[in-house]
Amino acid sequence: MSDPVSQSVSEATLLTVGMSSANAAANLINTANTALCLSLMNAVANQQAGNMTRQTSAIQANTGIMSTGSAVQSAVVEKIL
Repeated sequence: MSDPVSQSVSEATLLTVGMSSANAAANLINTANTALCLSLMNAVANQQAGNMTRQTSAIQANTGIMSTGSAVQSAVVEKIL
């Protein structure tokens, strides 16, 4: 019969060595998941920034059309149509 301390050490070593590949795979999956989430967050942020730019442009165009006189408006509408 072996010494209980050496038996415990050998079991802990075997467990550590046996789980190292699983831990490495889990760390890789977590890293890939974090990278994917960050890229999705960046895509959403860029989409929101683009939406704000488009809304601002539309408001500025609307303000420009509304602030001009009716003679200019009719000339602009004739060119558009």
